[in-house]
Amino acid sequence: MAAISNVFSVLCKEMSEQEKNSLFMTESVDIKCTKCNHKRVSVKTFSTYFIHSSNIHMTDITNSTYDPIRVIEKLLMQQDVLCSQRSVCLQSIADSSVCGGKLVQSSSLINNPFLIAIELDKDEGSLVQPGLSGKLNLNLVKQKYDLAAIIYHHNFHFWCEVFVHDKRYKEGWYLYNDMWNNGKAEFVGKQPQVKTPSHMYILLFEKSQVNITSGSKDHAESIRNLMSLAFQNSITPDTRQVKQNYLNILKSSAICFKEATTCKELKAILLENEQSILSELKTSTKTERMEQTATSIKREIEHSDDIVCLKKFKHL
Repeated sequence: MAAISNVFSVLCKEMSEQEKNSLFMTESVDIKCTKCNHKRVSVKTFSTYFIHSSNIHMTDITNSTYDPIRVIEKLLMQQDVLCSQRSVCLQSIADSSVCGGKLVQSSSLINNPFLIAIELDKDEGSLVQPGLSGKLNLNLVKQKYDLAAIIYHHNFHFWCEVFVHDKRYKEGWYLYNDMWNNGKAEFVGKQPQVKTPSHMYILLFEKSQVNITSGSKDHAESIRNLMSLAFQNSITPDTRQVKQNYLNILKSSAICFKEATTCKELKAILLENEQSILSELKTSTKTERMEQTATSIKREIEHSDDIVCLKKFKHL
């Protein structure tokens, strides 16, 4: 069973620090005593981040199932929780006695790797098994990661489900098992099947097309950040990323559009509904005034190609 995780481990050892930083996650764990203020910081790079059964709290379990995505979010963003390794400070103080204060720890991801590999503690005989909900992404402090693949293992056999986003193929999840369907991958839908959750072994997350900035503490602010980026195509040459920004804004505001709408047409719809989107954001954040008003992000489209696209779209 360790074969695939060993591959990740060997790759990590052979890579330069720069390569490691772009591909593997690095976690910082700060441990401090609430009594004597003694502090200790440990930094570790993981080829695969292992979720041990001891990391799963009773509050994470529903109907004998835990969601590994929610557990990993909690582990990577915990703040001042009781230290998992040792809960009592053994630091010597002035009279040579042991401090005995409570140790708490905080965790954070200190880099933004392209991939995050999560390895599950597989015990098919356990009363508690992993299971995925409808949430298929990690929302960390500065970055969002989308579930890109699930590797399964059972009886020395591996298979996988992979999300495909390529214009040559139908977008969605594909199942590949060389023992099924004559060894050909098959489309399973917009969500992974996960027929046997107990066989899940490694979850692979890919850096999302849309970042979550450090100031994005709620949904409304995240959308405001996207609104400010939506018209800055010059800094984002990746057309797919630009289009994804538009889609996220329109979907979050429940604005209808056709499935085959192009990037330019999406931008035209966004401009047309800009005032209503901004008004909705103002309403949803009563305690905070929007830093960017409609005039600050409005662009003069009369002399651009956008006005042409807008007129064409209105005639559809």
